[in-house]
Amino acid sequence: MEDYQKMIDRMINDGYCTMPDKCKAIYDINIYYQDLQEIMGKIYPDQSSDFSFAVFRAALYRWDLGHDSTTDYELYKLYLRNRDINELRSHTFLLPEIIKIKSNDEQLSKRFKDDIASPQKPFIISSFHYSSYKSLVNYLIYNRFTVYIIASNGIINQNRDNLDFYVKAMDHQFGKHSDVRYIGAEDFNSMLTLAEILSDKKIDPKTVFLLFPDGNIGNKQNIDPKRFEQVCFLGKELWVRKGVFMFAEMFNIPIYNVIIDSDIRNDVCINIEFYIENPKIFKHNGKNMLILFYNVLENYLLCGNLHKWECWVYIHSWHEHLTPPVEDKEFVSINNYDENRFTLISIKQDKYVFDSKYYISYPIQRNGTETLMDIILKTNVTL
Repeated sequence: MEDYQKMIDRMINDGYCTMPDKCKAIYDINIYYQDLQEIMGKIYPDQSSDFSFAVFRAALYRWDLGHDSTTDYELYKLYLRNRDINELRSHTFLLPEIIKIKSNDEQLSKRFKDDIASPQKPFIISSFHYSSYKSLVNYLIYNRFTVYIIASNGIINQNRDNLDFYVKAMDHQFGKHSDVRYIGAEDFNSMLTLAEILSDKKIDPKTVFLLFPDGNIGNKQNIDPKRFEQVCFLGKELWVRKGVFMFAEMFNIPIYNVIIDSDIRNDVCINIEFYIENPKIFKHNGKNMLILFYNVLENYLLCGNLHKWECWVYIHSWHEHLTPPVEDKEFVSINNYDENRFTLISIKQDKYVFDSKYYISYPIQRNGTETLMDIILKTNVTL
């Protein structure tokens, strides 16, 4: 791979370069606006038979959000557009200069700006995989923080090279020295690691712990009640890791809850929703922090923003294992066929019917595998 220094020099000279993950890193803000306009006007090719759309649609079906299911694919195209904008913004180096800080409480906005400019001690920022959330990491790097990202090992490995490049480029071009470090959310020693970091008397006040609670969710097969807490979210029960929130209470570290979004002019905004100065004694109308923060995300999604949440395409991994009862073959009857429940998908040359209720794909025609037609014949149903 080309060394970081050459990549940075080329980015400065040309206004852009190719990042370690082969994406486009943008230095010229005018190029960013051009690319943003292209994405906004992009006509996406038909992907209605893709597996990704099938699981997206299945999530909406399972969660029964009361939306018009006939618009699922239009919603999915908005989801793809939001994903592309999120990536573009995460690779635009001067974007943090024009990010806006917003809150319904002016004092809260001021407190956050003060803590970004000159914090008195380390703090936690909690956000969600919503809208342009990746810009938050870049904003903290741009403001010279040491950022501890608490995430799954898969997410860490996926983003490490790009973030390392971003840190080096900011230091080289702007003299903004920062650092990004990683703590695996699945690591049983993660709490000990956090405690050791905070016990260092020389810890820099410009240290922030960044986490995304909606990436730390389990299902009934893998939860430990000591490490997880049940949260009602959009009418469903989810098990959510509570380690970092326990950590905040234990060490009484201030914590911000923020949402990264765009305003009507398509400018990136950090919306400050809550600030909890003393987590150890915090209760809000009887709710703990975890439930309160999920209520924030819920409110955003239900205001016509379902497409802005990245997790729809892998939320099924958080449910309990979905095994259909043997007798549940009602889908083979033409009288009971539910077009909202089933999606026709293609994987390579094979076609399947994807069942949103159980997240199972039934081959329509494939050698050596029981097909949908075999199941129909077994049940003596005439179509």
